[in-house]
Amino acid sequence: MVRRHDEKSHDHAKLWIVEKGTNAALVVLIPFGLLIPNRLFDTILAILITAHAYWGMEACVVEYVRVLLFGPQLPKVAMGVVYAVTALMLGGLLFLNFNDIGLCRGFWRIWRNMRKPADGRK
Repeated sequence: MVRRHDEKSHDHAKLWIVEKGTNAALVVLIPFGLLIPNRLFDTILAILITAHAYWGMEACVVEYVRVLLFGPQLPKVAMGVVYAVTALMLGGLLFLNFNDIGLCRGFWRIWRNMRKPADGRK
């Protein structure tokens, strides 16, 4: 006989707290990273942005790619795609941080180039 309090439950409240803490950290770190671009902020932002994107994609797959609707294989494939996209995203952002100008400086470079007309006239 298994007692109710001996069962291990999946405590999604803790994950929710971590997700909300990540969101709050992003609200604070994105402006600081853009104002003071450096490798530390870029790396932290890359990890937090990737985690935020993973949780969002995973929630969409869990919610909309259900076994009852698509069978047992497609949800597994969809989660595999989420894992692959997440790994590629983190790898690309870290590559940008450590082998190029960095995430925040890259943002400013794109921002500066967006404001210039294509033919060079003002």
